[in-house]
Amino acid sequence: MSELVKFEESTVLAAFTQPEGLDPLIEEATNLVNGFEHELGTSTGRARTASLAARVAKFKTRLDGMGKDLVSDWKSKAKVVDASRKSMRDALDELKVEARRPLTEWEEAESEKMKAEAAKQKQIQIDNEHELALLLNEKFDMERAAQAQVDKEQAAEALKAEAEAAAKVEADRLIREKQIANDARVAAEQKAAEEAERHIQSVKLAEAARIKSEADAKAQAEESERQRVRAAEQAKLDQKAAVDRAEAKAKEDQHKAVLAAAAAQEKLEANKKHVGAIRKAAKESLMVLVDEATAKKIVLLIVGGGVDNVTINY
Repeated sequence: MSELVKFEESTVLAAFTQPEGLDPLIEEATNLVNGFEHELGTSTGRARTASLAARVAKFKTRLDGMGKDLVSDWKSKAKVVDASRKSMRDALDELKVEARRPLTEWEEAESEKMKAEAAKQKQIQIDNEHELALLLNEKFDMERAAQAQVDKEQAAEALKAEAEAAAKVEADRLIREKQIANDARVAAEQKAAEEAERHIQSVKLAEAARIKSEADAKAQAEESERQRVRAAEQAKLDQKAAVDRAEAKAKEDQHKAVLAAAAAQEKLEANKKHVGAIRKAAKESLMVLVDEATAKKIVLLIVGGGVDNVTINY
């Protein structure tokens, strides 16, 4: 590193003994610093500015060292030398600060730029977080509207399941009644069989009586035969009538079950239309204030219980 100001040691030693004797050297150094061209746009230029300040500091250190040597040799001139040293130090300290001032100002400006950039990045982060919060709110609203639609569909499915369960109960009842009718038919056939068995027993008795009186027995036998035929025919008629009544009753009950299921379905459809009409009317009333899509969202929000103290009457 080259000297800031070239000088003869003898000249400096003589200057220390004179008031303001070092001023020419300080002035030369000052002129050198003031005439220095700073190039802070490059690392090399900034290094040259830092080197200038270091040269000033080295210049101060050398002069101060020479002054200290004079003090040790010239005790009688210590006060003058010390005063010159202090004046020189203060002047060169100020000159060092002045020499470095452009670099210091540049560093401070760079620091302000970094702070501004950090503040800018922080604001960008805040804006991004705000936008994310808005997107999350919108997603929540959409999910709640979808859940309201699911609840509506589940209610409709529940009504349908209720109607199907009622139809099944009716169908089971018809099956039981058909079984009862079948049991009645079997009972009628059994009764006819028992009547036939009793007739056979009567024939046997009549045969025994024939031994006693063949004429009476023959007449009795003929009468018994006629009774048997009539009984058998009547039994068949009773059996057929019972079966016909049971089948007619089963058909009638089945028809009633079909009508009941149709009525339940019709009631369900009517209820759906009624609910749709009321919600449509509510939506159209809101469309005086907002657009159709927003009005529809508000109605669904009310139906889902998302608006406190507000309901839709059906």
